[in-house]
Amino acid sequence: MLPKKSKLPKQHPKINVTQSPVGAVQKGNAENLKIQAVDDSGNAALLALLKIEAQAREAQTEAELVFLSANEMRKLTRARQVFVLREKSGLGFTVEAVNSLDSVDRNSPMIRWIERMIAQLKKADGVNEQREFSLPAYCSESDEETRTYPFRDFVWLPFKLKDDTVFGGVLLAREQQWREADLVIANRLAATFSHAWAAITGTRRLRSKGRTRKLLATAALACIVIAMAIPVPISALAPAEVVSARPFVVTAPIDGVIDEVFVNPNTRVRKGQPILKFVDVSLRNKLAVAESEIIVARSQLRRYSQSAFDDPDAKRELRTALSQLDLKIAEADFARQLLTKSIVTAQSSGVLVFNDKKEWIGKPVVVGEKIMEIADPREVRLKVELSVDDAIVVGKSGKVKVFLDSDPLNPLAAKVVRAAHQARKTTGDVLAYEIIAQFPDSLKQPPRLGVRGTAQVYGENAPVFFYLFRRPLSALRQKLGL
Repeated sequence: MLPKKSKLPKQHPKINVTQSPVGAVQKGNAENLKIQAVDDSGNAALLALLKIEAQAREAQTEAELVFLSANEMRKLTRARQVFVLREKSGLGFTVEAVNSLDSVDRNSPMIRWIERMIAQLKKADGVNEQREFSLPAYCSESDEETRTYPFRDFVWLPFKLKDDTVFGGVLLAREQQWREADLVIANRLAATFSHAWAAITGTRRLRSKGRTRKLLATAALACIVIAMAIPVPISALAPAEVVSARPFVVTAPIDGVIDEVFVNPNTRVRKGQPILKFVDVSLRNKLAVAESEIIVARSQLRRYSQSAFDDPDAKRELRTALSQLDLKIAEADFARQLLTKSIVTAQSSGVLVFNDKKEWIGKPVVVGEKIMEIADPREVRLKVELSVDDAIVVGKSGKVKVFLDSDPLNPLAAKVVRAAHQARKTTGDVLAYEIIAQFPDSLKQPPRLGVRGTAQVYGENAPVFFYLFRRPLSALRQKLGL
């Protein structure tokens, strides 16, 4: 009989130490710590994002907001360099701020390179959406910055209003490609700063650079074109002087040297009053010689008359002696007349107009040379010397406005009565046309004779364009010989 088999004890499965309850607890704790670390990191990023948004809302000025956006975006987006740009009319996108910089020098090569980059981006693909690119995209390969700039990967994020009008943007740069998580945060911050910027500056000012500004520019250009065609009177400025309407010209009655002037300039004189005197020594001597020759001629005539009764030769010389006497009497009368003319008297009453007595004393003059004028102070005219460079078409009824040097704040009006058709040289050696204008009869107190000033002469109507550019057009015509 076989012996009974003893029962073997039941074998339990092998227990792995790593799967012991203690190990499982430790593994769970590690995973919990890892999850908690991730949660803490996410909470810190979220808190930082919320803090930046709060700072953006609290910003009081545009400069403060720009500085905040340039320096705070770099922290959350892991960017190495941040450029904040604003689009300005006529200038395009300009760099307003760079992280870690207090101010921006727009003349620096890097800033100009960034602005050219964004301008090329706008021209090629537009700036209305997010754009990721790497160098040398949108840059010239010949630029030094394109070859040496260390951060090769860029992302462009626009600043937009509610109607998608782009008024600026931010350019982020770093040395590695952009991750989706960083771009989400970057877009969030771009939207935050766009809203804050619009709240500070105002949407109307930010939008004014868009279609509204183009419409205004077009309307302004149309207004300018229309305004250029509006007819206006052509005017020119010229020196002017108050002169007598009907002056009496005092001229030299004889050839000689002026010895003395009895009257001061701009002095009222009466008719017949002596005003100047010539040197009369020669004239007196001539008169004395002529009178002596008369005495001699009379003696000869008497001698021939007494001898004519018995001397035929004396009788023949009698007629010659009589003619010689008449000749000497005529010469004496002429010398006496010249001596009388050595003192010049006023031929009419009025104001004696000339410059200075010293200019005439000792000065030789010839017959007919103008010395001075006698003018009626109640009858005056305005003489304008219009340079040929400013020549305009002046009608007989043209208007003149004169600003006298003695009273420049109260201009006087006058009407053209005569305009010369031929230019002549003035005392200043300037070729000019002489224009005579008459003051209105309603003028109570006419201006004083000899007063000078500046006259504005009005001519025929012409478009505003010709009024503004007539000098350049005239110079161009003379240069081209047209």
